[in-house]
Amino acid sequence: DTIIITEGENVTLYCAFTLSVGFNGLRWYKVNPGTGPVHIINAASKEKKIEGIFTLDFQGDICTLHIQHPSVSDSALYLCGVHA
Repeated sequence: DTIIITEGENVTLYCAFTLSVGFNGLRWYKVNPGTGPVHIINAASKEKKIEGIFTLDFQGDICTLHIQHPSVSDSALYLCGVHA
């Protein structure tokens, strides 16, 4: 989905997943046009984690990525990847 915000307005992205085996971690990536994915934050367990402007939260099999006060340079495609 495309999300349009005003610069500085906090944003939340969601990553829902279903695993038939145990959870072994999750990573979020930022992809700018013309470049490959860049790792921005990861979690080895389903616990809250904060790194800079990024916060990860888990509720069951849904991970939320909160971006605090994003700037124009944070405009990108964001992807999540789950390790099973």
